[in-house]
Amino acid sequence: MLDKIEFLGSAAGKLLDSKLSLYEIKLKRPPIRLYFKIVKNSAEAYVFEHEMKTNPKKQQKTINRIKEKSKT
Repeated sequence: MLDKIEFLGSAAGKLLDSKLSLYEIKLKRPPIRLYFKIVKNSAEAYVFEHEMKTNPKKQQKTINRIKEKSKT
């Protein structure tokens, strides 16, 4: 997953928040989600969090928590 982010950049994941440049990438095996941000000026990727894929409620809670962290 990390190699894919390094190679493809923002095209590797799904855009969750355009203001924060927050992206999500998913894998089926193992069932995992990885949340990351691409910094345009330096072309660096920051991985915020990972979690096992569960239900949409837990996913939304995680996304909201990451957004709050990113704003501060």
